[in-house]
Amino acid sequence: MKFTDNNNNNFTLTIGHLNKKFQKELRNNIKDFQLIIHKGLKWKYINLNPSPTTIRGVIKLGKIDSPIRPIVNWKNALAY
Repeated sequence: MKFTDNNNNNFTLTIGHLNKKFQKELRNNIKDFQLIIHKGLKWKYINLNPSPTTIRGVIKLGKIDSPIRPIVNWKNALAY
């Protein structure tokens, strides 16, 4: 997945499918530490259905020029 930087907004290019790679590494690491992490508890540490974070904005009405406060929902994020 590529992002274009038309207005010099400091976007960075990322390679697609990083979520799958990270999820695979996390599951392998948990499997390697079976003596520390009980088999029944391993699902507490893995997000079963990760998705990209969502962002919304709330307008600061009391400020000059009404800037926007970004609010990010990290609940479904890969590393939550």
